[in-house]
Amino acid sequence: RNAALGAAALFVLLAGLFPDYAGIGILRLLNPFSVRPYPVRTQIAVLGGHERKVARGEGLVLAAEISGAIPSKAYIRFNSGHGYGHREPITTQGRREGGREPRVVFEYEYNPVVSDFTCQIEAGDNVSNEIRVRALERPELIDLLVQYRRPSYVSDEPTPWKKERSLQQVEGSKALLHGTANKPLKKVELRLGEGQPVPLADLARKGFAASIDLSKSMDYELFLTCEDGFTNKDKIRHKVYADGDKLPEIQWKHPAQDMEVAPDAVVSLGLLLQDDFGLLRAGVKF
Repeated sequence: RNAALGAAALFVLLAGLFPDYAGIGILRLLNPFSVRPYPVRTQIAVLGGHERKVARGEGLVLAAEISGAIPSKAYIRFNSGHGYGHREPITTQGRREGGREPRVVFEYEYNPVVSDFTCQIEAGDNVSNEIRVRALERPELIDLLVQYRRPSYVSDEPTPWKKERSLQQVEGSKALLHGTANKPLKKVELRLGEGQPVPLADLARKGFAASIDLSKSMDYELFLTCEDGFTNKDKIRHKVYADGDKLPEIQWKHPAQDMEVAPDAVVSLGLLLQDDFGLLRAGVKF
């Protein structure tokens, strides 16, 4: 009994004298179910966090800052859903200045990212926690419907909705836009001409609404931002054509020439009135 107590006291004494190395080993020997990690000489700090999002088809730089016992090489292992494969060396590195101890950053460029995966970085006697990478789509404009509200002298009825990206209508019209994206949107901005982008207030889950006054010909551009924080890669930039309303054309049809008639004669006048968009009223002065 005394021997057992002496051994336990020795274990406790060693654990107090060597808390970083022998102490943890002794504590885990006494408690095999302990989850306290063994100490390491190399420290790994993953830059950018352990949860990463990247646009599908684009590149991603995975980096870790190594301190403590710095090895000449670091390694990375990938798991695309079938278990971790062979480790690959990371040779790109750069030393960071400042701080109490030297630090080295190892970088690995993964290009392109086409699907989700996890990975771990190994350096010296240490392995990083799992890094999860999600490949996500950028927002894209799928459909754009347009309806025109024209000046009242042209028509009081709006035009039918139709798919159209370049906008063209008589000057003074209003173009109503309904857009649909491929994924939920967090923000949509509209820029007219060379002005600053203006956020749109009318957003739906995967769509938006906007209106443009056709006062002059110019460009317009839409900027989409999805809930994952990505913006559209391809520009959504199109033309606005505000057609000027030309003066009406008047053609006398008959009489085709000067006439002399009796004071009580009835003379029929024939006129052809034409306009590119519509006539509000017409009259003849005598």
